[in-house]
Amino acid sequence: YLDRLWSFVSRLDPVHNSLKAHVLYHRLVHDRAQDIYNADRFLAYLRLPRPLAYVEPRYLQREENRRYPCNLGADFRRVTLLPPIHSDEP
Repeated sequence: YLDRLWSFVSRLDPVHNSLKAHVLYHRLVHDRAQDIYNADRFLAYLRLPRPLAYVEPRYLQREENRRYPCNLGADFRRVTLLPPIHSDEP
């Protein structure tokens, strides 16, 4: 299910970065529970712009990153059946 979701959302425009983060986050959580650590998937998640303390400020100053930042609190539950991220920090 998560593979199919990512296959779809990965092709969407940056305006959908919040949905991309939502799907990737839940895939990473699932993978970690299975003791799977996919570096490419993790890096794809980190590349999505979000205004958080651990993100390099210069990265967020780029126009394409400033325009469509991820909202980790966005609720896509009605579409994905997965809860919002809220925070991805331990």
